[in-house]
Amino acid sequence: MSSILITEALSTEDTYDDKLLELSAFSTIVGEIELEKHVYAGPDLPEKAGWLYKKACTRWNKRYFVLKDKVLKYYHKQDEISPSGALNLDQISIDVQVKRVKNGGEMHIFPHGSKVRFRLKASDTETLLEWTTLLYQHIQVSKGFKHELTPASSDSSFFRFQRISNSQFKRQACTGDLLLFRGKSFGSRFQRGLTRSKYDHVALLLRFQDSNLAILEATANDVSAM
Repeated sequence: MSSILITEALSTEDTYDDKLLELSAFSTIVGEIELEKHVYAGPDLPEKAGWLYKKACTRWNKRYFVLKDKVLKYYHKQDEISPSGALNLDQISIDVQVKRVKNGGEMHIFPHGSKVRFRLKASDTETLLEWTTLLYQHIQVSKGFKHELTPASSDSSFFRFQRISNSQFKRQACTGDLLLFRGKSFGSRFQRGLTRSKYDHVALLLRFQDSNLAILEATANDVSAM
C-alpha cells in the first residue's frame, strides 16, 4: 500500500536523521499551507504539468513532469512524445516523503520492491506541496494504494518503459494492432544497430468474435502463431 510522509527537519542542514510525521489524514499544515482542502473528492482526477528538478547522482536536472490518469511521467523536453520515465500508480505502490531542507523542500518517491529513489524539488515550497497534494489524490484512487504492488521487472531501470497490465492488454487489443519487440540476443541487437531502429521484429494481433486473441509473430526464421 502506498503512503505519504511529511519530514520536518530538525535543523537547516540537509540531513536524513529527521523526525518523521505520518500524514494519515493528509490534513497536516506545512509551511502555512493547509493540505486538507485539496483532498480528492470528485470523479475527475486533477492533472498537472510543469518543470521540476530531479536529482541524478550529484546534480539536479530540470525535467518536465506530467501527472495524469494515475501516471507520473517526466520528459527531458516539453515537446517530447516519449517520456524518459514513468510511474504508473496502478502497477506499483510507492511511498512519498516531503522533506524540509536548507534550500526549501524536496519530495522523495520510493517505489516498493525497488532500490530506486526519486528526489524532486520545485522552484518554491508552495509548488512542491501542490505537486505532493495532487500526487496523493492520484495515489488515493490507485490500485497501488489498495494493494501491495511491486515492479514487474527487477531491473533498476523499470520506470524508463511504460507498461500495461495483462488485463489492460486483453481489453484494449484489436485486430490490426502491432506489437514491436526488442530482443536481448546478439542478433537482435545487431539488427537494431544495423537498421537504427528501437525494435527488431514485429507481431500482428487478431481478435476473434469470441474475444480470444491471436498473435502472429514474425521472427528471423518464420512466422509463428500464439
